Amino acid sequence: NKVIDLDGHLLYMSNAGVTRLKIPNIEQFYGCPYPPEFYSEAMRRPLVENLNRAIAGQISRVECQVTDTEGETVWYDTTFVPALDDAGRVLYVVAQVADPYNQDGESWAYPLRIGTFVGANIEGRRADNLVVLPRSALRRDNRVWTIDSNNLLVPKTVSVLRTDASSVYINSGLEDNELVCLTLLENPLPGTVVRHVEAEQNQP
Repeated sequence: NKVIDLDGHLLYMSNAGVTRLKIPNIEQFYGCPYPPEFYSEAMRRPLVENLNRAIAGQISRVECQVTDTEGETVWYDTTFVPALDDAGRVLYVVAQVADPYNQDGESWAYPLRIGTFVGANIEGRRADNLVVLPRSALRRDNRVWTIDSNNLLVPKTVSVLRTDASSVYINSGLEDNELVCLTLLENPLPGTVVRHVEAEQNQP
């Protein structure tokens, strides 16, 4: 099996996949785009297309020919399964390989045993006009606290396109140049007077 994040980067590959593709050090591919760079463009295309379907929330299956690190041909029958959160948003994609133990014939040169590592790469969709905030800024019921011109707290309900481990990506609900409170307040109430310091635009 392979685990791929929504940016198309490989997070995990089973040992069976590593062995079959003859990858001497899988660690160098973690965090890199999937499919791996030693695949040709023609081999990458069907994998990327089906990964994109999984990112969109659909279970997708593809059978295709790839090459290992030594240039030898390997056939893969792979199912991509999106992992969803409670709101139905895709968190990551799990790639499922058919007949991993060769019980239906000699599908693979080596059985894909439990606990072995595999890898994958996903091309994400482009989204414009997003507001990116620390994940901690998003409160219950998809609300964020904003600060109005009188320095008063105002709750806003926003539309969240996606989240990751550190950030939340908002595609509607906030106005241009609107101030968002990033401080974790214990008991925030609408209309509370606050003092704020605006972040520098080019702050790293």
